[in-house]
Amino acid sequence: LNEDNLSWNVGLNYETAGDTLFYGRVSRGYKSGSFPTASVASGLGYTPVKQESVTAYEVGIKAPLADRKLELTAAAFYYDYKDKQVRGRLPDPVFGTLDGLVQIPKSRVQGIEMSLLARPVDGLRISIGGTYIDTKIQEFIGFQPDATTADFKGQRFPFAPKLTAIADAEYEFPVSSSVDAYLGVSATHNSKTSSTLANSDTATINRDARFDMRSYTLVDLRAGINVPDSKIRAGVFVRNVGNTYYWTNVQDTLASVARFAGMPRTYGVQVSWRY
Repeated sequence: LNEDNLSWNVGLNYETAGDTLFYGRVSRGYKSGSFPTASVASGLGYTPVKQESVTAYEVGIKAPLADRKLELTAAAFYYDYKDKQVRGRLPDPVFGTLDGLVQIPKSRVQGIEMSLLARPVDGLRISIGGTYIDTKIQEFIGFQPDATTADFKGQRFPFAPKLTAIADAEYEFPVSSSVDAYLGVSATHNSKTSSTLANSDTATINRDARFDMRSYTLVDLRAGINVPDSKIRAGVFVRNVGNTYYWTNVQDTLASVARFAGMPRTYGVQVSWRY
């Protein structure tokens, strides 16, 4: 591939006397052309894809509140993609179709994100945040598993949950003149999504439910000590306390559909030293 591009970024900021920042930005970026890493039966499966581009529009606010005990960040965005690279289906002379890299001529993402950081008392830090996105393929004629072509207009991006939310709280307090202890909890939530392009019922596509990835919520716990003078931090943790069963991927292996499970409940010890 012989490619070139010009990326750019234009932004406007306005800061009030109370240190509230309003901003707007428009930018253009590129992802270089590539070829897939996949099992194929002919050279067609290794056909490279050209670079993709995205024009991003974003407006937002960053504001200190309640005498700076709260920090609010919020943004709305719209991403206009051209030739987006995604994993789809390509014709194969032996198997009909196989996985490969395909390009979506026109697609978009729109959404909002917000986060709030609170320090209500000394030693306590609480943060919450979330992102809501709506993805849509606006133009793409592609292959289905039976090697027929179909119009994928109206489908959502794979691996793109509409809602992602995170929360974290940590309380640090002194246990001696030189050692602090900490207790923490965090949570992550992802709404349902799909690993395939055929993920929504439209006039030309029937949703393939085998590749659905259900929503899940993970909760982690941590506790330990912090020695500021020696820059040492040591603690124990439990991840996925509820032992939630969830999937990180669903893949068609031709002979079967395989689901890749996330980590179960996990215990561990961490020691760190900063210099």
